Amino acid sequence: MKQIALCAFAAFLLFAWTQDGFAEIYSYRDENGNLVFTDAPPAAAEVPPSQVQVTKEVAPSPSPRSSSANPGHGWKGDGAPPGQSVAPKKKRPSNAEIQAFIEGRKRLNEEARELREERDALQEEANALAEAGKRIRKRSVMRVHNTKVQEVNDKIMALSEKARDHDRRVRAYEEEHQDILEALTAGTN
Repeated sequence: MKQIALCAFAAFLLFAWTQDGFAEIYSYRDENGNLVFTDAPPAAAEVPPSQVQVTKEVAPSPSPRSSSANPGHGWKGDGAPPGQSVAPKKKRPSNAEIQAFIEGRKRLNEEARELREERDALQEEANALAEAGKRIRKRSVMRVHNTKVQEVNDKIMALSEKARDHDRRVRAYEEEHQDILEALTAGTN
């Protein structure tokens, strides 16, 4: 759920960046406790207004680099005193990089949704088998039933491994794109 909320946050931040460089971002916790970010205020029936935080996001304007003397400091260049260096600024990810990140997260979220649907279907099948098992009285029928139960359990185990693999891929994706995540979350603090 944390990954879904983070992707939603990233998507809404991208859409919140307007050409004017100004947008309001609304954040709140949903009924499951997940942090949700949106560019439109949620309905009061959904979330009480007292629980919604509004952040005004302003895109930075580009500033020209100057190699002329820094007035008042007596040295030239990047603004650092002689003999000292200035820490390099972190490069802000481009909108294309952010969009590519969000698209990748959407794909991962879609995979997670499909895994949940498959899990729910298997759970329903397991519940139906459990109910059917209560009514079985013949040994021959019970053997067939137990085989079906074992097949469903095997599918559940395989699905659990797929889910763990998916979680690993989500973590690796976020680590690979940590700079984009930091840039997106910096605007909400």
